[in-house]
Amino acid sequence: MKIGQLEGTQEEIKGFFEDHGLKVSDYFQPIETSLHYFWIVLPGILLVIFLGGLSLLDSASESHKKFIYILGCLSSIWMATTIQLKFKNAWATAFVAATLIILTSVAYGVITPKEVIDEVKTLKNKE
Repeated sequence: MKIGQLEGTQEEIKGFFEDHGLKVSDYFQPIETSLHYFWIVLPGILLVIFLGGLSLLDSASESHKKFIYILGCLSSIWMATTIQLKFKNAWATAFVAATLIILTSVAYGVITPKEVIDEVKTLKNKE
């Protein structure tokens, strides 16, 4: 292995740094693997399927709807997690997670769209 003017095995180069009181991690960073957009799109597609199922399956039993609701919440969390890993932005992650959980709750019927709007107005007026 050759790095610049240093040549030797990995152990020799690591030993060279340690012998001179240096930390290898100060000079070399591990290569970050980029998260492919597929991992953001996949939970999005699943979420659309689950939201469509909640909205369109009126004849389904309550236990089936609850199961679809839980799957929708899990894919919302999955999407928020992949967004955090991809973009490393806590505000975007929190916004996406809250929006998707609210959207899933509206589709399931936990809250109505009017209640969401009223709550947003209440929070806005507190500022």
